[in-house]
Amino acid sequence: MACYSNACKHRSSKCVFFVGGILIIMGLVTAVVGFLLTGDEDIQKVLENEWIKKMNIKGMDATSGFSTAIIIGGAFAVITGFLGLATGKFKKFCFTLPFMILSFLIGLLLVISGLIALAVLADKSELEEIFCNTTSE
Repeated sequence: MACYSNACKHRSSKCVFFVGGILIIMGLVTAVVGFLLTGDEDIQKVLENEWIKKMNIKGMDATSGFSTAIIIGGAFAVITGFLGLATGKFKKFCFTLPFMILSFLIGLLLVISGLIALAVLADKSELEEIFCNTTSE
């Protein structure tokens, strides 16, 4: 088994700490966007900005469940970020394993949701042309 120097371990913990911090920021931004997408009347009155009005996507309201799922995803990312910070700080297995598992699950969910969004939002004929009618040159 290879032994790593303390300097290498310290650099690695800084990288994990950085990733944890970025995850917390991204999770908070995601949760705020999900909260704004709820389309609540009180929120719209307080935040009368043009870009918030553009965010009201048809079918994305408080009753559709999409905004709730976005808020839960943001909270999930924040929890993973805090586990990353704890992993970088304490370097203990009890923080590292949940951080690794949750990071893998977030990546997997992003790939799946990206494929679903591509299939739902894209033009079916365009997708068929891209994926089925390609010729190798």
